[in-house]
Amino acid sequence: MSDPQLVKQLAELFDRAGHAHHQAFLAVNGEDPEWAAWYAEWLLDRLSRVLDRAYTVEELSALLQAADRNKRELAPTTDWRTYYAQFFLEQSGPETAR
Repeated sequence: MSDPQLVKQLAELFDRAGHAHHQAFLAVNGEDPEWAAWYAEWLLDRLSRVLDRAYTVEELSALLQAADRNKRELAPTTDWRTYYAQFFLEQSGPETAR
């Protein structure tokens, strides 16, 4: 079971990334076919610090795409930020996902 405070902290981090992405792509209403790469760059250091795990941009981009696919297939009505937070905790291993 995930630590609720860590889930909340990660969800807030994904929320900030979402707002930053929207601002960066305001002229096109947030449309960005390469969104996962943009998020990966923005999240790289921040997420690594929170989860105490080193990521590459490529790895993080792939995880973001996997989280997005899983959410769309398994939990389409769930808040994406919370879903991604829980997904990343599950992916980071048992020492983080308490």
